[in-house]
Amino acid sequence: MKRFSTKIIIVSGLVIVVILVAASLIYRIIDSGIQSAVEHKSAKTTTATVVSNIKSVSRSVDGSTASQEFYTICFILDGLDQIEPDMRRGYEEAERHRQENKGPRCKMTDKMAAAALKKGDKLNVKYLLANDYQIEIMAIKAFGVDFGAEGVSYSGSGVIHH
Repeated sequence: MKRFSTKIIIVSGLVIVVILVAASLIYRIIDSGIQSAVEHKSAKTTTATVVSNIKSVSRSVDGSTASQEFYTICFILDGLDQIEPDMRRGYEEAERHRQENKGPRCKMTDKMAAAALKKGDKLNVKYLLANDYQIEIMAIKAFGVDFGAEGVSYSGSGVIHH
């Protein structure tokens, strides 16, 4: 009888150890998934370098002399340091590939502060991580002015694609 109760204690102890190990593994898997989801939903910031700033003027269709100035600010992201290291390489490779195929990111704006931007100037950029290693620009700022992010496109040989 004593032998039987010793075996039950040993087996029970082993079952408890197996359950604890399994629970620990499940926790790590779930935690990893949650961290990945949070990583994609939290805004990150970086700087970007202006590669060109092209002024254009639009004239009204009705023939009046009224016109409006626009600036197309093209830029490249300086770094993706706020992305977790295990995910960063994929985003850096995708960004490099996107730049080679589509050129720099560009933003057209009618805000007069854009006139002061020159090649080499720095922008503050807020972005989100999207699926397939894509980066979604949320905000672009310089000189304390928010240029927004709507309409960020890519250029190819200086031509803006819309």
